[in-house]
Amino acid sequence: MSIYDKKIDPEEFFEYLLTAPENTKIYIGSDSERFRIKGQWFADYTTVACVHLAQKHGVHIFGQINRLPDYDQKKDRPIMRLMQECYEAAELFNTLKDAIEASGFEVAIHLDINSDIMAVSNIAVQQAIGYIQATCNNIIPFIKPDAWAGSFASDRWKEVQAFKTEPGFRKLSYKKKKRLMAA
Repeated sequence: MSIYDKKIDPEEFFEYLLTAPENTKIYIGSDSERFRIKGQWFADYTTVACVHLAQKHGVHIFGQINRLPDYDQKKDRPIMRLMQECYEAAELFNTLKDAIEASGFEVAIHLDINSDIMAVSNIAVQQAIGYIQATCNNIIPFIKPDAWAGSFASDRWKEVQAFKTEPGFRKLSYKKKKRLMAA
């Protein structure tokens, strides 16, 4: 089974929430990685739902990866890719919404978009925030530097999945790891 075949199962997610202690918080985030395959640009969109147990006892991460063509023409203006990250996070929230509401736990959405006007990802801040608010029960998303689920957790989840499917992954160089995760 490929890492691209596994999707987060809402029922499995809800079953896990039933065992979670009080004061647990759920964080949903998405990040992307752009790469070329045979001359065509693609992006892997890794979306995660992090269940922070009682906000102090560790985090269980549920995740999924979606590979799509990347149509951004300019590498320094990735508006389409950044908004696709936002769409992926909103879609996951809406897929898990019933389980989240039934659990009664607080939820936050983290976007891998930077508030710093000098950052490339700043071009999508207002559009992404508005989209999340409109489609996700008026939730105001967090952006960098406060969006760890959208940056660190999704990157780490993808790396762990690659490690599980490729036995010598940990020993590979950084460049080879990137190439393998893009394959």
